[in-house]
Amino acid sequence: MSPLLVALFGTDPKNLIDRVRFLEGFAGVRVVAHGSVEDAAAIVAREKPLLAIVEPSAVSIDLVVIRGVMVNAALPILVAQRPDQQVDTQRYLAAGALDVLKWPTVGDTDSITRFERRLRTVARVPTVTRHPSRRAATTSSNGPVVAICASTGGPLALVAVLRGLAGLQAPILVIQHIVEGFTDEFVSWLDGLVPQSVQEVRAGESALPGVVYFPPPARHITVDVRRVLHAPDHPEGLHRPSADVLLFSVAESIGDMGVGVILTGMGDDGARGLLALRDRGGVTIVQDEASSVIYGMGRAAAEMGAAQKIVPLEQIAALVVTSVGRILP
Repeated sequence: MSPLLVALFGTDPKNLIDRVRFLEGFAGVRVVAHGSVEDAAAIVAREKPLLAIVEPSAVSIDLVVIRGVMVNAALPILVAQRPDQQVDTQRYLAAGALDVLKWPTVGDTDSITRFERRLRTVARVPTVTRHPSRRAATTSSNGPVVAICASTGGPLALVAVLRGLAGLQAPILVIQHIVEGFTDEFVSWLDGLVPQSVQEVRAGESALPGVVYFPPPARHITVDVRRVLHAPDHPEGLHRPSADVLLFSVAESIGDMGVGVILTGMGDDGARGLLALRDRGGVTIVQDEASSVIYGMGRAAAEMGAAQKIVPLEQIAALVVTSVGRILP
């Protein structure tokens, strides 16, 4: 197994030795560089680590550095807070980080295990430099439609799945439960990490193959039989946007040409909609418990009998590609 080369930035010198020892206690992990966040871009270019870990500072320079790294030498970035810190997670994700978590407490086996799992997951996510948005050149009024729904842990899972769907000849409609007010930043962040164009739905537009669509803030996504998108704002349960609203719409309008996916997340949003899609002949896929940050939405769907396939995260994109290939003429 090739070593996982890590660069560490922003750590207080008095904690540096402990941080390095902690990371190198994981099998195959080697800290090849460390320094201030201001030196990160130069160190990344010189040492070529496979993963950067940034410890947040009290000022915003680390956000600027993350953006710079993603423009010039994109690599997976994990933000690791001190246990006593509380940072604005959405700002770091919008800047280009893939995940934000806390350094585990010494002796807390569960938190150490979770940290290692997320570190290795982040390190496996392919990244690309920031780029202008892309648009698909073709339209389809009767082809397959893919709906992907996620909550807690979803941003990283979405990157992994969408990277595997490059060139897919189907529009991809996404529901991600997110803090209100950060939709624009999240869409921009995701657009910089995946090969598709990622954009908010404009009501009345046709869904284009190869484009990823998110609902506007505090709205849902629905699709009609002509593959025209809508963004209603009616309340629906606890969530707006709602996975159930999207999946019921795909079941009713797209039927057996629909592919529904539920990723990691808390609660049960999407389970009933996924069951409706399965009952209408659509393909239904759920991320398994072992690869989920929280197995709530997936568990609810599985227990309801809505899932045809329950698979690890790394298998989902291939299943979607295969399913869409069977639907296309």
